Amino acid sequence: MSTHELDLYDHVAWTAASMPAKLFTEPDDDWTPVLFMEDADGQRITVPIEMFMVNDQMKDVLANHIIPECIGKFSAKVAVMVLSVWRGSPIPLGVDPDDRPRPSEDVNRSEAVMIIEYTSAGVTRSSMAEIIRHEDAPPTLGDWQADFGQSSDGRFVDPIVRAMKKVRP
Repeated sequence: MSTHELDLYDHVAWTAASMPAKLFTEPDDDWTPVLFMEDADGQRITVPIEMFMVNDQMKDVLANHIIPECIGKFSAKVAVMVLSVWRGSPIPLGVDPDDRPRPSEDVNRSEAVMIIEYTSAGVTRSSMAEIIRHEDAPPTLGDWQADFGQSSDGRFVDPIVRAMKKVRP
């Protein structure tokens, strides 16, 4: 099967999984944040978003304005985002999530590649794989965990899903 036969989500997942072997050469190589979109005719567009991932203010601009505008202009029927993220340690029972450190500041944090698919129905699929760092070799990925419990709201959910719902058929 060629990658042209895959739907957008599976194509993005296949590409993300194959990057270490095909492209990475250094221990600190990483997955670049990218938004992929497909319109009703099957046309695809790739939007690099790394430059907006530098701080919370820029992430908010990306999520609330740039991505929704791109979805509307392209008339996207499906959008898939790939991100390299920090994962914090599990929140103990009875602990308020606001009372724990941000994942990037958690001493027990781990890195992962996350893939999220958006349609007008919301977040329809998601996968995550742990990034395994090696001292003298490029990173590799652990096993993929499908539908990892991505929240139905949040910075990179609500505004994107709203934009997907506004796309005219």
